[in-house]
Amino acid sequence: MEDKILVIDAHPVYIQKLDAFVRGLTFQHIRLAASAHEGLSLAESFQPDIVLMSGIYPDRDSRETLRELKRICPQARVIVQVGLLTEHDAIEAFKDAGAMAVLIRLEKNLAPLQDALEQARLQNSPK
Repeated sequence: MEDKILVIDAHPVYIQKLDAFVRGLTFQHIRLAASAHEGLSLAESFQPDIVLMSGIYPDRDSRETLRELKRICPQARVIVQVGLLTEHDAIEAFKDAGAMAVLIRLEKNLAPLQDALEQARLQNSPK
């Protein structure tokens, strides 16, 4: 079964870049949300296996969004991308809220993101 991926990012250029990147990794069932509220609404109907989300949104607290995502779809593996200057405590708070991985957003080096997505894919593979 093919993993369903939800990408939630408020940056209009970066969300398109993520969409193209994820499709390039052969994921096909992808939905995009341009805000935390839109992402939560879409998560309810789409029930993603993997969520790729930003560490900051203009419309809602990201850690609260992550906790709500895990309530809506507890099976989802969530990868959070945070800014370069994110403090260690904030990164740990995302992990405590249920993130599978918390990555520093490196727009020119997507290898860590690719690794995390492949790890998330493997976690859903039949044994």
